[in-house]
Amino acid sequence: MKLRPKLTLLALTGLNLVNYFDRQVLPTVLQPLQKNLKLDKTQTGFATTAFMLGYFATAPFFSALNDRLTRK
Repeated sequence: MKLRPKLTLLALTGLNLVNYFDRQVLPTVLQPLQKNLKLDKTQTGFATTAFMLGYFATAPFFSALNDRLTRK
């Protein structure tokens, strides 16, 4: 029975890591994206803003969905 808390901690740590990574996707690919699409700095700023607004707009939906579904 002592294994369950360790597995829970491992799962939560993994989820936190994924949460951190998904916020770093755009900054990681921003320069190649800017080069390939020939975007100027203003357009790149708009793309970053759109990404973050999309992220913030969908967070409450997925949070509410998580509260309503079973956690297995």
